[in-house]
Amino acid sequence: MFLELLSHALSLDGNWIAELVLNNIPWVFCLLAFVFFNSGGKKWIAGFFFTVGLLYVVVDLFEVMHWIFFPIIMFIPLNMALATFLEGTSWHKHELKIIMALFLGLSFIWTFFVLG
Repeated sequence: MFLELLSHALSLDGNWIAELVLNNIPWVFCLLAFVFFNSGGKKWIAGFFFTVGLLYVVVDLFEVMHWIFFPIIMFIPLNMALATFLEGTSWHKHELKIIMALFLGLSFIWTFFVLG
C-alpha cells in the first residue's frame, strides 16, 4: 500500500489522491486532529504526511508478517490510562513513542498468544 501511495504521489496522480482523501474524509480529519494536538500546532502538516506514511508502512509490515492489529476498542482505554499516568512525569515528552511501542507489543501478543 505504501509503495502504491508513493507511486501515485510522485507521479502527481491527482485523481487517485483526491479519491483516496475524499473516500476517507473522517480518517483524514481524525489524523489531522491527532497530529495537530500532539504537535502543539507546530509543523502539523509535515507531521500529518509523516503519520500517514508511517501508518501505510505499519499496515504493510503487519500484512507481510501476518500480524493482526490489536483491537482499537481495547487500546483506547489503555492509551487514556497511560496518558494519565505519564502526565507530569519526565516520560511525558516520550508519550507518543511509548504508545507506538505499546501498540506494536500488544499486537504481537494478540497475534501469537491470544489468537495463535
